[in-house]
Amino acid sequence: MRGNTPDPSSGLTHRTFAKIKPRRRTFNKKRAIKLVGIVATSALVLIGGVWLATDLGNRRTVPDLAGLTADSAKSAISDLDLHSDLHVSSEADGLENQFTSVASQDPGVGETVYEGDTITINISPALVTVPKVVGVSYREAVDALEALSFHVQHNFGDNTPGDDWKVLEQANSPGSEVAAGSTLELTVDAPLASVPQLSGLSTLDAEQEVKTAFLTSATEGDGDFVRSVDPAPGTELEPFSEVTMTLGYKVPDVVGVSASEAIDQLEEAGFTEVTLTHDSDLEVTKQSIAAGTVTSADTAIVLTVPLSGTTYRVTGNGSSALITWMGPDSYSVQQDANASLPWEKYFTSSSGFVNFSAQMNNGSSITCTVIRDGETIMEHTSTGLYAIVSCAG
Repeated sequence: MRGNTPDPSSGLTHRTFAKIKPRRRTFNKKRAIKLVGIVATSALVLIGGVWLATDLGNRRTVPDLAGLTADSAKSAISDLDLHSDLHVSSEADGLENQFTSVASQDPGVGETVYEGDTITINISPALVTVPKVVGVSYREAVDALEALSFHVQHNFGDNTPGDDWKVLEQANSPGSEVAAGSTLELTVDAPLASVPQLSGLSTLDAEQEVKTAFLTSATEGDGDFVRSVDPAPGTELEPFSEVTMTLGYKVPDVVGVSASEAIDQLEEAGFTEVTLTHDSDLEVTKQSIAAGTVTSADTAIVLTVPLSGTTYRVTGNGSSALITWMGPDSYSVQQDANASLPWEKYFTSSSGFVNFSAQMNNGSSITCTVIRDGETIMEHTSTGLYAIVSCAG
């Protein structure tokens, strides 16, 4: 403790200093606990505030998706940082997006979810307004209905109506709402169908003609071409009625080809009954069934074929003649004084000198002809009473 003490030598009073003892502080345990409690409470409040702010920031309210298309629903969920799990019904599978619609959702509208959660969305066909198609062509009706996702069923079953046939009735009234992808029934009017001319056509071409005429076809018999059709061409029938085509084979043109080649061509065409007028391989000069004819495989076809060799022939306007002849390269003379006209003599030789003559017994004109391997190589005519003609060379 500091004070004033008199100095004996100076007679003056001076300050004296005393030692000051430090004050001791005692630890207040209750106060410390209280302070720690305050700090801890403040920390909890701070943490709770942060958690609450975070929780509130992650919360999402499920929107109402009913009626939205699949794409729109997915977009709405994505905008909320949520995931979507689409379940598409079999009826909606394959439909374009604009014809789909949300039928239900889980969680429901207004429920609370959190960022990253998944919303289950059930997709069904949307309701579509049916247009009026009565009075328009079948093709116009189909195009209009298919553009709205509908399928079309008509009164002709598996057959397809003509594009320009008119729609008489529609099962679903205009303005009504029907699920996308549904099948709508139409009643279509149709003109009578006329049986086309089919004879001579190949079976494939004939079937196409029948189809184009809005008819159906059946066949009977064998062959690649049509022989006839029943009912007859020009007959008018209800659309898609059946016509019967009788089939056969078409005769080729074999005139001018060798007998052996002609037979080959006819057999390849399907014919089995082919005969020759002569046992020769010379060119065919005539066929009994005209080329292009469609007939059955067992139709008899006769081919006219000249003999190979030499033929003497005498014709005239009388009934008989005196004929004298020698065969090719022969010096044996033969004669018939009253040969009936026309007269022929055949020799197997296709070469050599020919020589014969004839005199008309009655009539006024007579002709001699030499034919070799089917070709006329000599012919002379003489006129007058008892006319005489000669072929030699």
